Amino acid sequence: MNKRVKRILLWIGLLAVVGGSSYGLGWSNLFQVKVVAITGSAHTQQLEATLTSAGISLHMGERMARVDVQAVNRVISSIDWISHVAISRNWLSGKVGIAVKEKVAIAGFLATDGSMQYFDAAGNIFHSPDSLSAIPEVSFTSQDQPSRAAAATLIAAMPADIRASLLSLHVSSPQSLVMSSSLVIPQLNITWGSSTQIDIKVKVLRALLALPENKKVRAIDLSQPSNPTAQ
Repeated sequence: MNKRVKRILLWIGLLAVVGGSSYGLGWSNLFQVKVVAITGSAHTQQLEATLTSAGISLHMGERMARVDVQAVNRVISSIDWISHVAISRNWLSGKVGIAVKEKVAIAGFLATDGSMQYFDAAGNIFHSPDSLSAIPEVSFTSQDQPSRAAAATLIAAMPADIRASLLSLHVSSPQSLVMSSSLVIPQLNITWGSSTQIDIKVKVLRALLALPENKKVRAIDLSQPSNPTAQ
C-alpha cells in the first residue's frame, strides 16, 4: 500500500470519527439532559416560566448538544432583578446548571404606575419578585428620569458605610437630594445638593463628623462642599 492510499484511508478514518462524534453529540441518545438545576434563587418556577415564554424548554431527555446556552443566558440576563447568570453543562452526568445571583435592594420607591421598584448598590433600578419591607424609602417631588438618575448616581457613589446608614432619601430635583442617615443617633439629615462631587462631599462629611463640636449635629449641608454647614 503506497503512501497516497494510506493518507486517503487516514482522512476517511478521521472523517468517520468526526462524523460519529457529531452524530453522538447532536442526534444520538448518548448525551441527554437528565437534571436541570437552578441555584441562587427561590424563584425557580418564575425563571422556568420566563424561559418557556421565550420558546426555550429544558426538558428531560433533550439532547445536551441542543441546549442553547447562549439563548438561556440571554433570556435570564434580561430579567431586571438578576445581576449575574452562569450556565453549565455536564455531559457525563447530563446536568444543566443555571446559577443566578439576584440583585439586592438597598432602597425602594413607589413608581408612577403604582408598582414598587428598587435600587441596588450600583444604582440599578429593578422590580423584585419578593414583597420587600423595612428597607429605606426614596421619595420624589417629581418622579422624572433625571431625578431617578440622580438618586441612582448618589446611591452608587456613596461608600458602603454611608449607604448602610441610609434611612430615607428625598429627591426634590436632580440638584436637591436630602438623605436621612443613622450616622448620628437618632438621625442626621444630609443635604447633598446634586449627585456630583460625591467623593469630595464624603470627605467633607467625615471631617465634619470627626469634630468634637459636631458630636450632636443634626443636619449637614454639603450642597457647596467648599462651604458646608453643620447644625
